[in-house]
Amino acid sequence: MARQEIILGTPPSGLGGDPPRVASQKINHMTQELYDNFSVIGTAASADLQTKNNDLAAGKVLVVGAAGWNGGAAIIMGSGTDLNALVTAGIYALNGTYTNGPPGTSAGYYPPLYVRITVHGQGAWTLQEVFGITGDTSAIRYQSVGEWAPWRVVYTSSNVAGSMSAGAIIERGDNASGSYVKFADGTMMTWGQQIINATVLPGQAVAWDVGRQPMPFVGQPSHKIDMAYMHGANGTGDVIYTCIQTYATSGRPIVAGVNMGVLPSLSHPSFTYGTVVSASHFVYFQSVGRWK
Repeated sequence: MARQEIILGTPPSGLGGDPPRVASQKINHMTQELYDNFSVIGTAASADLQTKNNDLAAGKVLVVGAAGWNGGAAIIMGSGTDLNALVTAGIYALNGTYTNGPPGTSAGYYPPLYVRITVHGQGAWTLQEVFGITGDTSAIRYQSVGEWAPWRVVYTSSNVAGSMSAGAIIERGDNASGSYVKFADGTMMTWGQQIINATVLPGQAVAWDVGRQPMPFVGQPSHKIDMAYMHGANGTGDVIYTCIQTYATSGRPIVAGVNMGVLPSLSHPSFTYGTVVSASHFVYFQSVGRWK
């Protein structure tokens, strides 16, 4: 129905205007249409708007970005925020102090974070995802019926490798004894080459203790070890044939290389020793075991 305007007539008497009955009919018709439409549109027309986009009071009319990820604009939270209590769906920014944060956060260290919250069934399932605002922090956890699971670190190219103590899952290092790789599950591999200066006569041996590792193992690892005797000091000169022997002491294998005293250019090795004296020898090793 089009709007029916009541004719008021000529002021001040209203001469020529609608008589009372006609004016009342127009009012009745228009108010009836309003009431009919009101029953169709429901209660939203008479409800209060949210005062902010994370206002979840019952009966409020939602504003743009409400009860969701607020259109990508983070809601800034003040100092002292408890992440355990942050359970309303949205995106938040923590620029001050907070509690119950992800690994790597503690009293005195509060890296600024974005917190993205997804809710499935209000109060039943809650997912928190955190991302560093100025760093590479990334972790997730979920809440089920009021109980928070532990934080789980999300690994990227920035934190896969590093130190175990800092939460990395791969640690690699080198030192004077060789190289090593540690894995978060406790596996460790070591490898390297060591030069040992020692005068060794033909038929004699120098032992290499498998405990001479760049990092200590827990328990007994497996080993692949080779030795090479050299005619000169510091790993120089001709290579001399070497016979590898192993034995054990205190439950740990010891590897001994016997100087055969024969140069490859002279003959094939045998247990008849030659006369060449070694001044040094190489030890090549690869070991696999556990660091924890």
